[in-house]
Amino acid sequence: MGKKILFVFSGTGDKAKDVKWSYDQQTFKDDVVRVYFNGCQDFSIGGKTPGVGYLSPNLDVVSSKLRDCFNIKGELSFSKLKRKFGNSIIIEGVNSDDAPVDSINLAGFSRGAVTTFAAARHLDDLNIPIALFAEDPVPGNSKQNAKKKGTEFYKNHDLRDCKNLHQADVILGVYKKNVDPLHNKFYRQMAPLFSEQCNASISTLPKTYHLKFSLKSLNHKVDYLEKSGLIDVIWVRMSGTKLRKNKSYSSIIYS
Repeated sequence: MGKKILFVFSGTGDKAKDVKWSYDQQTFKDDVVRVYFNGCQDFSIGGKTPGVGYLSPNLDVVSSKLRDCFNIKGELSFSKLKRKFGNSIIIEGVNSDDAPVDSINLAGFSRGAVTTFAAARHLDDLNIPIALFAEDPVPGNSKQNAKKKGTEFYKNHDLRDCKNLHQADVILGVYKKNVDPLHNKFYRQMAPLFSEQCNASISTLPKTYHLKFSLKSLNHKVDYLEKSGLIDVIWVRMSGTKLRKNKSYSSIIYS
């Protein structure tokens, strides 16, 4: 029996251990393997030196290396993952050196969200069902440069050729109009084009600024994990209000 693989991509500047802590508040099913990645500032992820990786990473680097870890049978080699990414990743839920894969699930925030788009392009030829959750996808390109060939926006704005991408949930933050000049210029978000066969949902959520925590975004993330069959969830009711609480989650998420 194959595994469900969840690849989680950190935002710029973040580490795999931080995003792992966030996701591992959930109770994942036994057949789910989680792979957490450092942000694109890491050379193994963005292909640039740390300073350049913050500003102008190449997200095809992590995506193409990830594709190389699958063989022609669609099996994922965890030993090859460790060789290619080293300490830039954390793998959880593994009990073998490799495994057949039944589904690929991609999730990320900010540049990590854009990495889900890049990974969907690179993994599409595996003919394995792919689903993605992209929160506040920020390619990091200014309005003037976004459509130039080679930018992350240009490479990832059209996913209509991804025939195995069957589900896409994109959350766009609605920020205050004027946070500061740098924020307004470089934290512009993107939502790609998806094929007609893809069950795509693009939602907007009010946020003061890009890095502001949003309980509603967290709710959307847990929804994605649940409907993808990755986690166990307990449903309870309190004072006539429908609530959702994970077995291991210390806080309650309102639905």
